[in-house]
Amino acid sequence: TMFNASVLPRICKMIKWIYVENSRMRSVFIVEFISSILAICIALLTLLAIIFNKTLHFNMRLLLICFWGAIIIACIGTLIDSSYYLIAIISKMDAELCAWLSFTQSDCIALRNVYYMGLLMIVVSTLFLSVERVIATLFYQTYERNP
Repeated sequence: TMFNASVLPRICKMIKWIYVENSRMRSVFIVEFISSILAICIALLTLLAIIFNKTLHFNMRLLLICFWGAIIIACIGTLIDSSYYLIAIISKMDAELCAWLSFTQSDCIALRNVYYMGLLMIVVSTLFLSVERVIATLFYQTYERNP
Protein backbone atom coordinates (compact mmCIF):
# COMPACT_ATOMS: atom_id res chain seq x y z
CA THR A 1 0.00 0.00 0.00
CA MET A 2 0.97 3.62 -0.41
CA PHE A 3 0.91 4.84 3.20
CA ASN A 4 3.51 6.77 5.17
CA ALA A 5 5.55 4.42 7.41
CA SER A 6 4.58 6.34 10.56
CA VAL A 7 0.86 6.15 9.75
CA LEU A 8 0.79 2.48 8.71
CA PRO A 9 0.81 0.94 12.23
CA ARG A 10 -2.20 3.07 13.22
CA ILE A 11 -4.02 2.13 10.02
CA CYS A 12 -3.31 -1.56 10.63
CA LYS A 13 -4.56 -1.24 14.21
CA MET A 14 -7.81 0.35 12.97
CA ILE A 15 -8.21 -2.33 10.29
CA LYS A 16 -7.83 -5.06 12.92
CA TRP A 17 -10.31 -3.31 15.22
CA ILE A 18 -12.90 -2.75 12.46
CA TYR A 19 -12.71 -6.10 10.70
CA VAL A 20 -11.40 -8.67 13.20
CA GLU A 21 -12.40 -7.47 16.65
CA ASN A 22 -15.79 -6.12 15.56
CA SER A 23 -18.12 -9.13 15.38
CA ARG A 24 -20.82 -7.05 13.67
CA MET A 25 -18.65 -6.52 10.60
CA ARG A 26 -17.88 -10.23 10.44
CA SER A 27 -21.63 -10.94 10.73
CA VAL A 28 -22.37 -8.50 7.91
CA PHE A 29 -19.93 -10.29 5.60
CA ILE A 30 -21.30 -13.72 6.55
CA VAL A 31 -24.90 -12.61 5.88
CA GLU A 32 -23.77 -10.97 2.62
CA PHE A 33 -21.99 -14.19 1.58
CA ILE A 34 -24.96 -16.47 2.35
CA SER A 35 -27.56 -14.12 0.86
CA SER A 36 -25.48 -13.75 -2.32
CA ILE A 37 -25.41 -17.52 -2.81
CA LEU A 38 -29.16 -17.72 -2.17
CA ALA A 39 -29.85 -14.79 -4.52
CA ILE A 40 -27.75 -16.36 -7.30
CA CYS A 41 -29.71 -19.63 -7.00
CA ILE A 42 -33.09 -17.86 -7.06
CA ALA A 43 -32.05 -15.62 -9.96
CA LEU A 44 -30.80 -18.66 -11.93
CA LEU A 45 -34.14 -20.43 -11.40
CA THR A 46 -36.00 -17.30 -12.51
CA LEU A 47 -33.74 -16.99 -15.54
CA LEU A 48 -34.40 -20.62 -16.52
CA ALA A 49 -38.16 -20.10 -16.09
CA ILE A 50 -38.03 -17.10 -18.43
CA ILE A 51 -35.92 -18.97 -21.00
CA PHE A 52 -38.34 -21.90 -21.14
CA ASN A 53 -41.54 -19.83 -20.92
CA LYS A 54 -42.75 -19.41 -24.50
CA THR A 55 -45.87 -17.38 -23.62
CA LEU A 56 -43.96 -14.11 -23.23
CA HIS A 57 -43.26 -12.01 -26.31
CA PHE A 58 -39.79 -12.71 -27.73
CA ASN A 59 -38.52 -9.15 -27.13
CA MET A 60 -39.84 -9.19 -23.58
CA ARG A 61 -38.19 -12.55 -22.90
CA LEU A 62 -34.89 -11.31 -24.31
CA LEU A 63 -34.96 -8.18 -22.15
CA LEU A 64 -35.92 -10.16 -19.03
CA ILE A 65 -33.10 -12.62 -19.70
CA CYS A 66 -30.66 -9.70 -19.88
CA PHE A 67 -32.13 -8.18 -16.72
CA TRP A 68 -31.90 -11.38 -14.66
CA GLY A 69 -28.46 -12.12 -16.09
CA ALA A 70 -27.37 -8.70 -14.85
CA ILE A 71 -28.78 -9.45 -11.40
CA ILE A 72 -26.76 -12.68 -11.33
CA ILE A 73 -23.60 -10.76 -12.27
CA ALA A 74 -24.22 -8.19 -9.50
CA CYS A 75 -24.79 -11.00 -6.99
CA ILE A 76 -21.55 -12.69 -8.10
CA GLY A 77 -19.79 -9.35 -7.52
CA THR A 78 -21.22 -9.19 -4.00
CA LEU A 79 -20.17 -12.81 -3.41
CA ILE A 80 -16.60 -12.03 -4.54
CA ASP A 81 -16.51 -8.97 -2.27
CA SER A 82 -17.78 -10.76 0.84
CA SER A 83 -15.55 -13.79 0.14
CA TYR A 84 -12.49 -11.53 -0.06
CA TYR A 85 -13.26 -9.95 3.31
CA LEU A 86 -14.07 -13.28 4.99
CA ILE A 87 -10.86 -14.89 3.69
CA ALA A 88 -8.87 -11.93 5.00
CA ILE A 89 -10.61 -11.90 8.38
CA ILE A 90 -10.45 -15.66 8.94
CA SER A 91 -7.09 -16.68 7.49
CA LYS A 92 -4.76 -13.66 7.45
CA MET A 93 -2.65 -12.43 10.35
CA ASP A 94 -1.31 -8.98 11.23
CA ALA A 95 0.85 -7.65 8.35
CA GLU A 96 -0.85 -9.81 5.73
CA LEU A 97 -4.28 -8.83 7.07
CA CYS A 98 -3.25 -5.18 6.89
CA ALA A 99 -2.01 -5.60 3.31
CA TRP A 100 -5.27 -7.30 2.27
CA LEU A 101 -7.59 -4.76 3.87
CA SER A 102 -5.80 -1.42 3.49
CA PHE A 103 -7.16 -0.47 0.09
CA THR A 104 -6.09 2.21 -2.27
CA GLN A 105 -8.88 3.68 -4.37
CA SER A 106 -7.89 1.54 -7.38
CA ASP A 107 -7.85 -1.64 -5.21
CA CYS A 108 -11.36 -0.89 -4.00
CA ILE A 109 -12.63 -0.25 -7.53
CA ALA A 110 -10.99 -3.43 -8.81
CA LEU A 111 -12.65 -5.49 -6.06
CA ARG A 112 -16.06 -4.01 -6.86
CA ASN A 113 -15.84 -4.06 -10.70
CA VAL A 114 -17.99 -7.18 -11.20
CA TYR A 115 -20.68 -5.76 -8.92
CA TYR A 116 -20.59 -2.38 -10.66
CA MET A 117 -20.82 -4.04 -14.09
CA GLY A 118 -23.90 -5.99 -12.96
CA LEU A 119 -25.45 -2.87 -11.45
CA LEU A 120 -24.90 -0.92 -14.68
CA MET A 121 -26.44 -3.77 -16.67
CA ILE A 122 -29.50 -3.79 -14.36
CA VAL A 123 -30.04 -0.08 -14.96
CA VAL A 124 -29.59 -0.40 -18.74
CA SER A 125 -31.80 -3.52 -18.89
CA THR A 126 -34.55 -1.73 -16.96
CA LEU A 127 -34.31 1.23 -19.31
CA PHE A 128 -34.56 -0.96 -22.42
CA LEU A 129 -37.39 -2.98 -20.86
CA SER A 130 -39.33 0.24 -20.26
CA VAL A 131 -38.69 1.56 -23.79
CA GLU A 132 -39.76 -1.76 -25.33
CA ARG A 133 -43.00 -1.77 -23.32
CA VAL A 134 -43.76 1.85 -24.30
CA ILE A 135 -43.23 1.02 -27.99
CA ALA A 136 -45.35 -2.13 -27.67
CA THR A 137 -48.14 -0.12 -26.01
CA LEU A 138 -48.07 2.76 -28.51
CA PHE A 139 -47.93 0.51 -31.57
CA TYR A 140 -49.87 -2.47 -30.21
CA GLN A 141 -51.96 -2.82 -33.39
CA THR A 142 -48.97 -3.22 -35.69
CA TYR A 143 -46.22 -4.28 -33.28
CA GLU A 144 -44.58 -7.32 -34.88
CA ARG A 145 -47.71 -8.58 -36.61
CA ASN A 146 -47.58 -10.16 -40.00
CA PRO A 147 -49.84 -8.45 -42.63
